[in-house]
Amino acid sequence: MAHCLIFEDKSTLVTRYTRAHLVRLRGELEKAQASPHTIKGWWSEWRRAIRRACQDLGVPDPGAGLEGPEPLSSAAPRREQRTLGRAEVLALIDHVEVASITSDYGICVAILGLTGMRLGEALALEWSSVDFVAGIVEVRASAHWTPGAGWSQTSPKSGRVRRVGLAPHLAELLRKAQGRQRRAGRLPVGRVCQSAQGGYLQTTRVRSRLAAASKALDLDVVVTPQVLRRTWNTLALAVMDRVVVQAQIGHADDAMTAHYLGVRDETLREVSGRMWE
Repeated sequence: MAHCLIFEDKSTLVTRYTRAHLVRLRGELEKAQASPHTIKGWWSEWRRAIRRACQDLGVPDPGAGLEGPEPLSSAAPRREQRTLGRAEVLALIDHVEVASITSDYGICVAILGLTGMRLGEALALEWSSVDFVAGIVEVRASAHWTPGAGWSQTSPKSGRVRRVGLAPHLAELLRKAQGRQRRAGRLPVGRVCQSAQGGYLQTTRVRSRLAAASKALDLDVVVTPQVLRRTWNTLALAVMDRVVVQAQIGHADDAMTAHYLGVRDETLREVSGRMWE
């Protein structure tokens, strides 16, 4: 743990830690020359120490809801599960949409499959972040559930807002979701994905509906939000420049920041449409 913290000023008190400190630490851990198991262990122990210190001192935990590191390994990358084909993604979305005709679980799965967002980012997405005219969706926040504290929102894992092209098929589904929310008395303001009571969707139900659709479609993999994210990344790389893919999917790579800033809305919109032609 001391080795992991060497990049930080060791005299900094826990009461002065900010979320930025944790994000920087996570970035250092992701680049560390150690096994993924070791890196995750370092992160877990360090987070536990910070949580306990914050509880003892009665100060907010700056890392609440922050996802852990995704370490790089010197070994060849190993996929936990295979990715899907384009037709399989669209069939999966259609199946969940039909099975969720009176709820927003279908549109949540569509957002995951057609943008590559993380589940927390999809749950936090607001209508004000969807620009139908420009064909762009802005990822501004991520929603997290903490036992005892409930739901909260933080910045995306990358720590910055990013823009994703709005595929025509997703735009159509979003407009249908708006109509459904109007008919249900929930005007299309606030979050795109809402429960019947206007709250957050349950992450367990998103996963269970994906699992049920995987079985119904006889897929050889139980689809999860992470499978959809990897699939989007794979399909995108077939038609987009790698920099454009990184800009949209939000990989934590500070070295590419300058390139990200140069990606135009027209480029994001065009390549997002080409993925599903």
